[in-house]
Amino acid sequence: MKIKCRVLEYKTVSPLFEMERDGVKLFTIRHIEKGDPRVRLLSRAPLFFHTPSVMWLLKITNPATGEYFYRKLIGKDILKGPGQTQLSDWMILYMGDQVKEE
Repeated sequence: MKIKCRVLEYKTVSPLFEMERDGVKLFTIRHIEKGDPRVRLLSRAPLFFHTPSVMWLLKITNPATGEYFYRKLIGKDILKGPGQTQLSDWMILYMGDQVKEE
């Protein structure tokens, strides 16, 4: 069976990039921007991201060096604060195992 990968790309700077790459920090927090196609995809994504035919991946790139890696996306949380607080409109993306490029 062929597996389809859905890839969501984000940029992260040092030292957070190295922590995410090395598995020290297994989540990334992102601000939800209206009109961002990644947010639309995530909002329609199932609660459990992986099915036998689809695997969701995060591609994290360090813009200063161009280095990147892939990790399985294993969960998401949306932070909805009351009104316009500092916690409103953020999401946490949880990362699983690193996936090597073939």
